Amino acid sequence: MKTLLLFCFIITTTTSFAQETIASLDLGGTEVRLVAYESDKPGYLFYNMHDDENTGVEAAIKVVKKKGGVLYTLMHSGERYIEFDYDTSHYQIDPNRIYTDTGVWRELDRSAIRDTVVFEMVKAFADTLIQLMHIDDQPIVLTLHNNSEDNYSMRSYLPGEIYEVDAETVYNGKWKDDDEFYFVTSARLYGLLTPTKFNVILQNNAAMTDDGSLSVYCGQRGIEYVNVEAQHGHKRANRKMVKKLLEVLQ
Repeated sequence: MKTLLLFCFIITTTTSFAQETIASLDLGGTEVRLVAYESDKPGYLFYNMHDDENTGVEAAIKVVKKKGGVLYTLMHSGERYIEFDYDTSHYQIDPNRIYTDTGVWRELDRSAIRDTVVFEMVKAFADTLIQLMHIDDQPIVLTLHNNSEDNYSMRSYLPGEIYEVDAETVYNGKWKDDDEFYFVTSARLYGLLTPTKFNVILQNNAAMTDDGSLSVYCGQRGIEYVNVEAQHGHKRANRKMVKKLLEVLQ
């Protein structure tokens, strides 16, 4: 089947601290830009995939500028979901639920339309993102997510809660806000981060629900992964978490 996805690099500019490269991808007529803020110093790969979660982006840009590395972020509508049309149907996908085949089908099920052509479109889109960022070649992938008050927190993974099965173990740190936590895919990272005062969750790679998220993709392939999760607007806490993460990794 032909891949129904086109992309090209359309802008390459130099800023005061980094090179900004924009890749334009077409998904069902919707333009999605992958923007890279790249330091001239070596460092880790950061990735923000939700266009409405910008607190983490602001925190990571400052750290990349100072410490090195690259920050990738998706831009399309300023909203969480990417929306597009195909044939006579309208689709809405979460860009953190498309990195496995099972995840893509689950996203299409939310629209109640199972179309193999659309499946191939979304899968090709996700594969292109993986290739552009060289995710499979990374020793570790660092992602940035922001949540809302009382919506999603470290406590969501505790026994009896909604994501209990997805967590192998949960460390309740001394940080006062449950909305701030690290989510990791390896025992090594869990061990490095538990001495900090922040909350840490170790993904259960064996029993994790395959929702197509990048943590599942990395867990399945043995790629170490950390999500820096912080509440919207908590810029200071988000920056502290990013800086602390780099400290323990280095």
